[in-house]
Order: sequence, then C-alpha cells, then structure tokens
Amino acid sequence: MRINTKRFQINKITRFTIALTEMIACVLLVTASVSAEAANRLLILDTTTPPITGSRLYSVEQHGFTYESAPGVLQADSQGFIQYAAIGGLRTMVLLEDGTVLTKDDTYSNWTTQTTGAQAIAIGQNGEMMIVNSAGNAYSKMGLFDNWVQQTSGGGVKDIAVSGTGRLFLVDSASNAYSKDSTYDSWTLQVTGAQNVTLGPNGQMGVINSAGNAYTKMNRLDVWVQQTSGGGTSVLKIGGGGRMMVIDSANNAYSKESTYDNWVKQVNGAYWVSVGTSGRMMVINSNFDVYYKDAPGLAWNKVEYSTFGAARRLAYLVELN
Repeated sequence: MRINTKRFQINKITRFTIALTEMIACVLLVTASVSAEAANRLLILDTTTPPITGSRLYSVEQHGFTYESAPGVLQADSQGFIQYAAIGGLRTMVLLEDGTVLTKDDTYSNWTTQTTGAQAIAIGQNGEMMIVNSAGNAYSKMGLFDNWVQQTSGGGVKDIAVSGTGRLFLVDSASNAYSKDSTYDSWTLQVTGAQNVTLGPNGQMGVINSAGNAYTKMNRLDVWVQQTSGGGTSVLKIGGGGRMMVIDSANNAYSKESTYDNWVKQVNGAYWVSVGTSGRMMVINSNFDVYYKDAPGLAWNKVEYSTFGAARRLAYLVELN
C-alpha cells in the first residue's frame, strides 16, 4: 500500500492549525471573561457614624451592565479606620490605619500583606502597585511577591499615581510633580506648585496646582491644558476615553468627554467622584449614597450594595476599575 505523504502532511498541518485556532479561541474567551469580570468593578468604603470610627470595604460586580440585584461582597470589616482602598483590574489594595498594606487578586482570595508603615497607596489598571513608606519615599512593583523597587529618596513624597500603561506620577516635598513612563526610566519634571496628581488608564496626566486649578496633558513633553479656573478644585479624575470629572469649590461635580470639550454639570453636593476605564461615572452625594451613570445625559442610578445589618451605611469612598 502506497501512502500519499503529501496529503498526510497537509492533514497534519490542517489538524495542527485547527487545534491552534481552538487554543487561541479558548485563551481569548478566558481573557474576555476576566476583562468582563473586572469591568466596572466597584470598591466602596463606608461607615455608620461620621466622623469615621470604623469602616467596611465592599466589592460590587456588575450584572450585565448594571449593579441592580448585585449586593456587595464584604471584603473587610475593620474596627479601626481603613484609610484608603484602590482597584486595578481584579486586584484590590487597602491601606489600614496602622500603615499595613494588603492586597488580593480576586473577590474571594485571601489578603496578602505587602508592607507595613505605609502612608499612601496607588494602583494601575494593570495591577502595578505604588506606595509611600514611613520615610516618605516612593516604591513600586508589579507582582504580589515581587520585591519593591525604590523610586525616590530623601522623603517628603506627597501624592502618587499609577496608570495602566506603567506610567508613574508623584508630587515631591517641594510640590514638584514628576513622571516616568516605566519602573526603571528616569523622572521628568512636569510642573512646579502641584498639590495632587492623577493618571488616566491610558497614561493621561492630571494635576491640581497650588491655586486649586486642574490641568491635563497626554505626553510628558506636551504643554499643560488648563481645565478649571478660579481655584477650589478638590478632586480630578480621568477615565477611559479621556472622560474627566471634577468637584469644584461649591461641591458641584462636572464632567467632560475629552480635553477640549465643555464641562457639563452632573450633580450638586458631591462628596467624591470617580471615572472607570469604560468611562462610567460614579458619585457619592452629600447624603453619602453612591450613584453611577454611563453618559453625561443619563439619569443617575443608585447602587444598593449593603445587605449587612439594619444601620444605614454612609459611603465615603468609591473607586472602580
């Protein structure tokens, strides 16, 4: 019997191609599932009685495109004060009152201690972490079990931010804002007289200066674009697609779709705002309730996240991926 080797080789190649295609499809499906799970995932910190004497941390996953019928999962119940919580993809990062930094990489995994004696934390959408230690120096790392990489010396770091691109941004002891595009790059001076810094998921930079005005730019060598005037800007957030939100001196929250668009008033009496990678907008109002919307002209939707106990929960921080 004579074997048609050419046909046999073609069949082998065909079977290999099909198997490879199926494997790639599976990988893409898993990636899409992880991305869908991470999309618009919320972290909410709340308490029962201000001033804050205790706090709970919840994560809230969206069902479809909403949070209805999606009660929050209690992630931490602290008798002390959770200073801050941050989210990047599926990774959650928490700073406790005693300076301990904890992380977890999904809703139901255990907390891992990353360091102690921290003053501030930040996380990028890719999961890269950044801290300011007790000496006022900044450190960063990617993996939960990686070693911390020292980014500054001399102390005095006042604020930090990380983007999904790996860009790092900080304010030093002299109120100068510096950026670098990856862990081992050199720092570039961006502006003097900075109070706070923020980064969008694509690396877009934002700063609130000493006069209380907000400025943004995309690339490190670009000219800053003034976004607010008159002072009093207390919060600046940048989300997916370049959408921004601010809170002004009268506690009004505004949004704009991109750098040169006009600001649109979204709500009075805002306590906190955040913008996700999808562009979803979040607000905590003066009643300490949490609301969201996906476009400037839509109505706000309340997030009913807490099913723990009868006491009304008062939210004081919301962040979303």
